[in-house]
Amino acid sequence: MRTPQRISLITSRIDLRGSAVALFHLAGALQERGLDVQIICRGGSLLPLFRQRRLEVRTLEIYGDSILNVFSWGEIVRTIREHEPDLLHFQHPSLPRLARALSARLEIPHAVSVHSSPPRSWRPSRRWMMGVSAVSESLRAEIVNNFAVPSELVTVLPDGVGIPTDPLAAPAGPPPAGGAAPLDAGPASSELVPSAPLVIGAMNRLERDRGLHLFVRAARKLADAGCEAQFVVVGEGPEDNALRRAVRELGLSDRVTIAQPSGDYRQILGMFDIFVSTSQREGLGIFCLEAMARRKPVVAFGVGGVFQYLRDGANGILVPDLDSDALAEGIERLIERPDLRQRFGEKGLQTVRERFSIQRCVDATLEFYGAVLQRTDELRLVRSRS
Repeated sequence: MRTPQRISLITSRIDLRGSAVALFHLAGALQERGLDVQIICRGGSLLPLFRQRRLEVRTLEIYGDSILNVFSWGEIVRTIREHEPDLLHFQHPSLPRLARALSARLEIPHAVSVHSSPPRSWRPSRRWMMGVSAVSESLRAEIVNNFAVPSELVTVLPDGVGIPTDPLAAPAGPPPAGGAAPLDAGPASSELVPSAPLVIGAMNRLERDRGLHLFVRAARKLADAGCEAQFVVVGEGPEDNALRRAVRELGLSDRVTIAQPSGDYRQILGMFDIFVSTSQREGLGIFCLEAMARRKPVVAFGVGGVFQYLRDGANGILVPDLDSDALAEGIERLIERPDLRQRFGEKGLQTVRERFSIQRCVDATLEFYGAVLQRTDELRLVRSRS
């Protein structure tokens, strides 16, 4: 099966969100396997982290699914043409027209990764899209059933995350000359996480359906019950002001910190004692996996792909009801049981190591790329004979 030598990975912004974190791990691992990797994006808060890993990132003006102007379109085409990729890999389905236009112009097939429910307007190209990767079985079913994508084109390809040698280790120094950046390298971020006997943290895109307002309400209930923990939300997005207002209105300014990401998000995760996911929709939940890779016990709503790996009472706590009372009860179980925190931390790490390591992800991705290129070759042969 043919495998690509050069690949262009295309996205919009690389802010602190699941698809960007998945891209960070995937691009670095593909590069380590010997592929010539190019990333095209609009920039974002994670850009320094990508460049610290010595990934080639080209920042261009991509606005939504439209081409900003003739210059931007020409620049994108020139950038990709100079790289001469075997395949264009779009990191989410929100750019179907751009994907179709670039494939047609450059005569290069494309694949699409889907990390969460696609927009209802998604209309993938029938001619140029040769494969879709979905991060969970539930998402694959949604793509096939709701968007009429042929089932043979859709592959379940879970994200992979890096596993630190020591999740509690301090960040390493600058990357050595000629080598990859250490796993947890990055600027110190301890100022984001207050000193406290117990730090309960959440990290995600600050959007309404990520449910972080429920985390703030749960913090109020736990504070009223006498919990001495500090609560931290790390993220960026349109709900930032609303969350800060909720913290003030609930009288939690001394207990809840809302912080934008600074430095290496993985270092911040390592400072949490308990990780909480409040997403009300989730393709897989890569921040949960990142926390589990650092032996952090996880409390999460039972939605989407989270069911794929989190087992209530076995390697974490699943909250069945999407409300702050149930969430507070789940967090309180871990506050009161240090032994559970330790056991879930160890079991969570085992889950990631066995099922979601970046090595497994890259093996599956290369197999996916091979199938995409083989499908492309077969289709070109058929078209040449017609």
